[in-house]
Amino acid sequence: MTTTDAPLTIAFVLLTHSPDEPAGIERAVDSLANGLRELGHRTLIVAVGPPCRNDPPDLVRLNSVSLPRPMLVDEMLTPLPDPAPVREEGRRVLSLADAAVAVVPSTGPESFGNVAAEALSVGTPVISYGLGYLATLTGKAGRTGDLDDGPERLWWALAQLLDDRAAYHAASQQGPQQVAAHTPAAVAREFLHATMAGAPEVS
Repeated sequence: MTTTDAPLTIAFVLLTHSPDEPAGIERAVDSLANGLRELGHRTLIVAVGPPCRNDPPDLVRLNSVSLPRPMLVDEMLTPLPDPAPVREEGRRVLSLADAAVAVVPSTGPESFGNVAAEALSVGTPVISYGLGYLATLTGKAGRTGDLDDGPERLWWALAQLLDDRAAYHAASQQGPQQVAAHTPAAVAREFLHATMAGAPEVS
C-alpha cells in the first residue's frame, strides 16, 4: 500500500509527552510515528514541558502551545542547531491547513475537541478514537476507531484515507460544514438569540 507519492512531515502536537513514563498517549504516538517512518515519512513531536531523560531526537520541547503562531515558530526553531533550513517547515508544521490529516489520539472522552475543530475548519480530515464528542464533531469529515483496537487502528484508518482520493476529498469538503455552527459569527448569533429572546423592545 502506498499512501503518498512524496514523503510527508507529520507533526504530533501534544500538551505533555513523557517518554520516561509512557502512558496511552505516548504509546499511541510512538506507534503511529514508527509506522510513518517505515513508509519513508518524517515525524516530529512537539510537546510542552521540561526535557526527559529518554527524549527522542525528533521531539521539540516548547514552553507553551498556546502562544500566537509566529511566537510558536520562533520558540520551536530556537532549540535547533541550524534553524534556517527548517524555518518554512516549522511554519507548515504549526499550520493545520497545510496538514494532510490531523490525528487526535486522545484515550479519554473529549467534551468538545478544539484541535479537531480547528483542523476541520480548514478542511483537514480528522482521525481519532470514537470517544466523547469527537465522533459527532468529526462526522463524515474523518475516521474514528474503537479504543479497544489500539493505536494500530488509527494508523490503518490514516493509511486507508490517504490511499482513497475520492474519500479524502469528500472528508476534506465536509470538514468546514462540521464546525459551521461553532464559528465566531454563528456562536455570536446563538448568543444574541438566547439572550435577547423575550427582551422588551426598545422604543
